[in-house]
Amino acid sequence: MGLGDHEGLGDREGSGDRMGSGDRKGSGDREVSGDRKGSGDREVSGDREGSGDREGSGDREGSPLHGEYYKLATRNANFLLTALRPEGRLRRAWRDGKASGEVFLEDYAALILGLLELYQTDFDVRWFAAAQELAEEMIQRFSDSSASGGGFFDTPVDGEKLLVRPKDLQDNATPSGNALAAEALLKLAAYTENGDFRDRAERSLRMVVEAVTRYPTAFSRWLWAADFANARVDQVAISGGLSETGTQLLLAEVRKGYRPRQVVAAAPFPPPEGSPALLHDRPMLNDAPTAYVCRGFVCQYPVTTPGELQKQLMGGY
Repeated sequence: MGLGDHEGLGDREGSGDRMGSGDRKGSGDREVSGDRKGSGDREVSGDREGSGDREGSGDREGSPLHGEYYKLATRNANFLLTALRPEGRLRRAWRDGKASGEVFLEDYAALILGLLELYQTDFDVRWFAAAQELAEEMIQRFSDSSASGGGFFDTPVDGEKLLVRPKDLQDNATPSGNALAAEALLKLAAYTENGDFRDRAERSLRMVVEAVTRYPTAFSRWLWAADFANARVDQVAISGGLSETGTQLLLAEVRKGYRPRQVVAAAPFPPPEGSPALLHDRPMLNDAPTAYVCRGFVCQYPVTTPGELQKQLMGGY
């Protein structure tokens, strides 16, 4: 079932910023990470022209974070979506002003997850739109649409021609590309109500059921995705100006504690074009910032105070 170890993947923990982690079997020569140790000045930090801080990125209205981590995250996201996406196609590595010609499934899936986390930090719809676009591109280039297939190949259909396109499923020190892809599609489905995203994720999960039951510790990221797919997920939509005190109080309540089965979207009403479907038809109550807690896009009564929101959120855990 393609359970062999990933070879030379490096550290990644699903963050989306792993470009150039090491050679993989069958991937050909790559001018990526070989000179990382002691490489001196490197232009990969986001300081190059056009990839630094967006105008107002660290201080945009309603941004919950203004510290160094937030600035680094937005700069890295800008860099990945520009320098490593020439001609609209994601690439795996960048060096000396040039992007490599190759890319793998895990690069797409991890970047999608990173963009969704960044969207839930500052609610800049650009991150969500990029995540959705990358997901469609990932499906087009990596999906296994054969009758006996399901899930995704590790290499793109338009990539290097191999005798057999690999499809690794086992999680090792780093998650498999398929596990990350399933997780990314499940989260996007929770934002968009896109049935195709959900169906593809469930088909992927079915591929590993037998192996997971026998060797659960080798499929930890898959187990996380299975939990998200089968448990009750809170979809939280907040309508209100992002700089308003009421909106920030609601967001603070949402961010309390550890809620792994939760997605959050926020925007003024009406939401800007390209916003998640979760925000559609969510007017403010009595012109006050308003929170909607939904499950399966069926929402509870809208609330305007942190206390009321806490009660609805606690009902799911």
